[in-house]
Amino acid sequence: ILCATDDPFIEPSIFKSVRMSRSIELNMPENGGHMGYLSRKTTPWGDNMWMDFIVVDSLVY
Repeated sequence: ILCATDDPFIEPSIFKSVRMSRSIELNMPENGGHMGYLSRKTTPWGDNMWMDFIVVDSLVY
């Protein structure tokens, strides 16, 4: 699960009360907003699609 803590629609504290399977990884970066599509900073791929980069980066490394 990828959910930024500054998401205006999802309160990050809800994940504290949820019991998750050990096969689920929760990744909560400080910034990213809702849906994680655009970043103010450019990713190493040269675009601003931070969610795509984080997902692939976590699978590769």
